[in-house]
Amino acid sequence: MAHRPSVIRRGLAPRANSIRPRKRPASWLESGHAIPPPHAAEMTPMKCKIQRGLSLESLLSSLPHKYQGVLPPSLPTGPFTLLLFRNGREDVVLGRTVGAALDRVNDSEQLVAVGGSFTEEAVVLLRLRQALILQLDSWVWTDARYTSLRANK
Repeated sequence: MAHRPSVIRRGLAPRANSIRPRKRPASWLESGHAIPPPHAAEMTPMKCKIQRGLSLESLLSSLPHKYQGVLPPSLPTGPFTLLLFRNGREDVVLGRTVGAALDRVNDSEQLVAVGGSFTEEAVVLLRLRQALILQLDSWVWTDARYTSLRANK
């Protein structure tokens, strides 16, 4: 068997996409993708779902099931404003996220904050507003420590 030389295109210009470098978009927004890369989610604060004017019965029905056992035995009658953050055991709610949510509610509302775990800064902000804090994990985080650990992953 003789070696067959590769076919060379004679007289034709090389293919355009083989000689032009691909231009990378400056950001994921310019790329036209609907979903941001994973690191973009770490830079934006997580959202908070706010429900206002809840009676005690509607508050209990609005809570995730895993938080039903975390409630204290005696609660005021209401009305309540529920601040529902990400509430998985691995979710950590930062102080800036709580601050953004507290800016959207009135000072006179009885607040109930639900989240996986709140940082020390978040707890201070919620206690200043006399909020009832419901969390699954009592691990003590600071905003700086949690952010630095997430950046090193």
